Amino acid sequence: MRFSFDFGSILFLCAASQGYFLFFALLWSKRGGKHSNRLLAFLILTITLLLTESLLSKLGFFVIDDRRHYIFFTTPVIYLIGPLFYLYARSLFEKNDNNDFKTLLHFLPALLCFINYLPAYLIAIGFEPFTFQPLINSKYFILWISGYVDMGLNILQTGIYLFFTLQILKKNEHTLKHLYSNNVALQVEWLKKLTVLMFGLMGVFTLALIFFLLTKYVAVIENVLALSRAAVVYAIGYIAIKQPGIISGVLPEKPVEKYQHSPLPSEQAQQYADRLLQFMDDEKPYLNSDLKLPDLANRLSISTNHLSQVLNRNLQVNFFDFVNQYRVKEAQQKLLDPQFRHLTNLAIAYDSGFSSKASFNRVFKKHTGKTPSQFVKSHSLQHQV
Repeated sequence: MRFSFDFGSILFLCAASQGYFLFFALLWSKRGGKHSNRLLAFLILTITLLLTESLLSKLGFFVIDDRRHYIFFTTPVIYLIGPLFYLYARSLFEKNDNNDFKTLLHFLPALLCFINYLPAYLIAIGFEPFTFQPLINSKYFILWISGYVDMGLNILQTGIYLFFTLQILKKNEHTLKHLYSNNVALQVEWLKKLTVLMFGLMGVFTLALIFFLLTKYVAVIENVLALSRAAVVYAIGYIAIKQPGIISGVLPEKPVEKYQHSPLPSEQAQQYADRLLQFMDDEKPYLNSDLKLPDLANRLSISTNHLSQVLNRNLQVNFFDFVNQYRVKEAQQKLLDPQFRHLTNLAIAYDSGFSSKASFNRVFKKHTGKTPSQFVKSHSLQHQV
């Protein structure tokens, strides 16, 4: 048996190591929701196991008589990616029900695949390591399914779960913005990023299946698949370093239903609106990055439901945008004030109530049409003219 260790092997090894580290870190984390953490941990583990198999093959563990063979120990794991991702997304928004038997049905395809491969696994165990013949004969499987069909079924399954995940985002994003501030927005933003990664992974697999059917460059395509999995693990690790709280955090179990009580009389609503605007100018509660709608309502001594009605009906803005427009104005003043020139844009962002550089840049550009740096530069040019 000859080992082959090159740059690609190092790349996959580092990604796999990072994947296992993230798995144990999330599994043992005491922050955020334990249920969400476990689901994300096992989602990362499934991708890492598939990457590990590619790494071992690349290192030469599965080479027999100068030919490369796969024993596909991790094939059933592929059918766990879609369900785990969907259940993780759902866990961010809904209360966990440990007695929900329907949840177990999501893992049925993976179980059936494992049972189908069970004869092959038993035969493999009966041989010395790395000396058994490649498992290509139908007698090694309960039901013979082509590898291309297997891959196509997995792409279809993952696509269905991605569709349902998009429905979850669509259902919850708008309502959550009416009730909470930046922390929840960051969680939604994180889920969007993870969804993009999953769509990218599915896209690569779809293209790989097409190339498998049209070409003979199997080894090259296998490396591309492994590289895509490594990219997902690296991306999650990067986000974990940049914003560790949004990965291990958990969203509120259930958003408050909009206007669940009787409508607020228009005269009283206007009084509340005046009080709110005066309070924002005098007390500047928006400087607290953790400010939530219930917190603001409590300080104004009015109900959360009434404050939500005032924002939407009288001021025609949701809570998220209402608070951020004050933060942007605060940041604009400090960016142009000579007293704050010694501060970085990030420091000004924190002082203005933003919780991260990413949210600061995104919200600032949304409200002004420019990034903070562009805003300062354009103002400087106006004074020079």
